[in-house]
Amino acid sequence: YLLLCGHYFREQRFADGVRTCSAAEAMKKDSAGTILSLQRLLATVGPARWSRPDVVMLLRDGAWTTVRRGDVTVAALVDTGAELGLISESLATSLNARILEQRFELGTTTTPVAGRVAVIDELQVGNAKLTNLSMLLLSDEQLAYSGLKLVIPIQAIVANRRLAYLDHGKKLVLGDAAPPLGEHRTPLYWDEAGIGFGVDFAEGRRGVHFDTGSNRTWLFPAAASALSKAEKATRTPHKRRIGGVGGERVENAS
Repeated sequence: YLLLCGHYFREQRFADGVRTCSAAEAMKKDSAGTILSLQRLLATVGPARWSRPDVVMLLRDGAWTTVRRGDVTVAALVDTGAELGLISESLATSLNARILEQRFELGTTTTPVAGRVAVIDELQVGNAKLTNLSMLLLSDEQLAYSGLKLVIPIQAIVANRRLAYLDHGKKLVLGDAAPPLGEHRTPLYWDEAGIGFGVDFAEGRRGVHFDTGSNRTWLFPAAASALSKAEKATRTPHKRRIGGVGGERVENAS
């Protein structure tokens, strides 16, 4: 039920999400509390949608694009690892976003953050308009560490059902603009956390989570079995700093 709860949230099937999140919550209290509340709220707001079936946007560094509303232009992170978009308070004001009163606390890669939901009715992204985009509203101080002002989440990225990264990550196309999958292209699929694709390791092919919001590749302990003996021998203990909208934390890694 929890897997379906998250899957329906990413697909913006909020009524189905409320049903499966409620079932998970009934079986184990507090297992789906925040996402259940979010799905109930977003069921009243509705899904984000594109104005055309063939979206094309230019990317910088494989993940950043320029968006516009009226006279306001800003760099936005197109984040396949973001369950919900983010926007700063000052930018929400500039873009005339609608602010909903209910507050939520969401987990991040560091510590949970709390905020309200903001909705942008229309945003120009590439050759199309993205409408009804819901995001977590955070203070400028909360986002100062990361330098982010606007994050476009996975819901909007997959709303047109197909996507492809072209020109070595310089372009992201959605829907009808995505070319047929050729023999030299890597297929994407839904994984437990969002989008995944296959990678050939020394010990066989494994699925990996695709997160454009991360600037490092992480191998979790379960991935150790996919490494060769030579690769395992190169591991050295070190401290790793992880930063995000929730601040920074330090953990042991190798």
